[in-house]
Amino acid sequence: MPNRNPSFPDHPFFQIITFGCKVNQCDSAGMTQELAARGWSPASPGVVPDLVLVNTCTVTARGDQQARQTIRRLAREDPGLPIWGNGLYGPAGPEWGSGPPVIY
Repeated sequence: MPNRNPSFPDHPFFQIITFGCKVNQCDSAGMTQELAARGWSPASPGVVPDLVLVNTCTVTARGDQQARQTIRRLAREDPGLPIWGNGLYGPAGPEWGSGPPVIY
């Protein structure tokens, strides 16, 4: 995968977007630690990440909709951006249609 941050060619950046409960917040903190241990850094505002993780824990239809909207917006804004979904919601329902490719 080409690095999206030419000023740091060997230093990839990530962003984690968390939906849901405190457990998911702890999971996201753990993912942050694991990525940091492997040489990744959180993307600061204005820095385009090399990877986005969307950590979902949706119980309501509204929460599901917010996660889908976020993933679709990210894919629309940057079609080459790798987006990985994680959590308790998967793109199994018909409401996903032919949306962006997401690794779940």
